[in-house]
Order: sequence, then C-alpha cells, then structure tokens
Amino acid sequence: MQLLSPGLRLLADLPGMVGAVQLPQINSGSLVYNIVSTLIGILAMWLAAKVLVPQQNATFGNVMKVWLLNICLVIGIIFASVALTALAIAMHDKVRTLLMFGGFLVLVLCLIVLIPMKVYSIGGGRAIGTLLLTFAIHFGILAAVLLGAAAVWGQDRVLAMTGQKEVLARLQSQIAQLQGRPAPAGQLGQAAQAEPVSFNFFGSSAPPPASSESATEIDGLLNAALHPVGPKPPLEAREELTRTLQQKLQAEKNSLVPGDARALLVYQNQLNRYLLLLDQVKAERKAQTMTMPAQRDASFARPVNPAVAARPH
Repeated sequence: MQLLSPGLRLLADLPGMVGAVQLPQINSGSLVYNIVSTLIGILAMWLAAKVLVPQQNATFGNVMKVWLLNICLVIGIIFASVALTALAIAMHDKVRTLLMFGGFLVLVLCLIVLIPMKVYSIGGGRAIGTLLLTFAIHFGILAAVLLGAAAVWGQDRVLAMTGQKEVLARLQSQIAQLQGRPAPAGQLGQAAQAEPVSFNFFGSSAPPPASSESATEIDGLLNAALHPVGPKPPLEAREELTRTLQQKLQAEKNSLVPGDARALLVYQNQLNRYLLLLDQVKAERKAQTMTMPAQRDASFARPVNPAVAARPH
C-alpha cells in the first residue's frame, strides 16, 4: 500500500486537476470544422466498407456501429492511460513501465483491428485494409475541403477555424519567452493584431477587440526594465518598478474576459517577463545584502596606530 500511495493520491486528485484545466474556447469555426470532419470520417468509413467488405455486411448501420465503438475505445484509452500513469508513478521502475505501456499499446492496436473484424465479419487483412483506406479517404476529402475553403474565404480564416493559427502563435510566443525577449508584435498569439479565431460561413468574422492602453504601458515598462538604454537604473528604482508592475498586472488580470484566449496569452507573456525581472531584482538585492555585513565588519575593525606599526623591533 505504501508503494501505491503516490498513485492513489494522484487518482484522488484527478477531479481537481480536470476542473483546473481550462478548455479552449468553443466558437463557430471550430464547431463547423469538427462537424465536417466527423461527417467526412463517417463517409470515408462507408466508402471503404463498400470497397473491401462483403456487400451484405457493408451497411450504413454497421458503419455507425464501428464508429460508435471507436468513440468508446477512445474514451477507454483516455481513462486507462490515466490509471496506467498513476501506476507507473507508484512503481518507480522504468523497465516495468515500458513493458506496461508497450503491452497497452499492443492491446489498443489489436482492438482497433478487432472492431471492424467482428462488426463486418471479415479477416484481419481486410480489416487493416479497411482502416488504411478509411484514413486515406478521410484525409484526402478533408484536405480538398480545406483547400477549397481557403480559396474561397482565405487561408487565415481556415487556419483560425482549424485552430492551427493560435497553436503557431502560442509556439512563437513560447520561443520568444525562452529566449528572454518579448514576443514580436506580429507573433504574440495574434493577440493584438490577428483576426479572431471565430469563423462564420455566412459573413465576415467579428472585429478584434480594441487594444488595451494598460497592456501597452506594461509592455513599455517591461522593455525599459529588461533592456535598458544607457546605464541601469538604481536598485531602489527597479524595486519600485516591480511593485508598480505587480499592481498593473493584477489590474489587467482582473479585467480579463473569461474565454478570451488572446488576451490571456498577452497577459501570460507579460507575467513571464515580469517574473524574469523580479528574479533579477531579487538576485541583486540578495547580493547587496550579503556584501553589507562584510563591509560593516571591516568598518568596526580595530584601527592600527601608524606610529606603533612603524616602530622598529
């Protein structure tokens, strides 16, 4: 039980962990994309069944049965992965962990092939062929649909609709933060300049929100503090600046609108840069505090009388 206690604690904390996760904002673009992708997937399964499955078994009802069983399999994989992760944390054994996840992967692959085998009453070779043909048809049709949508509505809207635009912007922002510099204005999660993620087939997208003067002021203060032009300001001035930035960031956090991913990304970038500045100021203050006792001890040292020191022995 002592070995399992870390894993059990992890399982016990899962509801809180899940509740703390912020789900991405659901908008019309992503909703349309997911619905279209699902319908194309069902169509691909039906076409693949018509090609490789005997005619009496290649019915739409069997196709829907395979699709529902695959959905159930995905849900089971999620829960099983969480349980296996908790068990791996409790075991602290790399070899057993690799064997456990390797066996789980083999089981998942077998179930993926077994579902069409049982539903369509076909062999393993045809089942694998059906799966491969389904993926080929699905991604082929989906690619054609996305290219057509990009030609009609523009590449930026299609990227926003599929969520790739925000993913690329977040990646660029994280790279900028790791390099210790502010993210370029044109790459900051599309937070201030890019089109919104929402997408509408029947009209133009909603206009982006107005830029915040507070966010611009915070960026200016952070740029001046992290990349000063000329001599570095005194430590006391930098400490006062961190207190000012803390108040401004708190006010900006309180003004965030729930579900506004772009504004949250701007705030997160500013917060990361503020923490970098705070660490620098704390390190300088700590180094100054450590040198003060040595200076004080030197000032209280007993002075040497020059006449005595110069007296010959």
